[in-house]
Amino acid sequence: MKTICKVLSLAGVASLVCVAAAAAQSFGMTSPGAIRVTVSVPQQFTPIPQGMTAEDQQKLIESVRRRIYETSVAECTPLSEVYKADCRIVSVNVNLSLMNQGVGGGVTINVNGSSVYELTSRSK
Repeated sequence: MKTICKVLSLAGVASLVCVAAAAAQSFGMTSPGAIRVTVSVPQQFTPIPQGMTAEDQQKLIESVRRRIYETSVAECTPLSEVYKADCRIVSVNVNLSLMNQGVGGGVTINVNGSSVYELTSRSK
């Protein structure tokens, strides 16, 4: 009976190790030998011109959000050069809100964000 329990215990441990390894891959854990770098994008303010249609306001909001995405993509180049490593974006976080500036002040788009990069040694 003790032998069966030991075999079952070892099988259980082995399956937990396999599940943990699969979870690490699916949830974006850092690869062996890689480093992660987080870069914040400073807060930006963009006024919405008065009299702008709702459709044009939506296009402006999308273009402001797109600037954060483009900044995130562009950041891989200097990271790759400085660290002499391959770079990939792991995640991008964009925070966007509309701020009413009070009577006669209009509305301003407030946006900031951050990106996480994984840098891995280049193959030689």
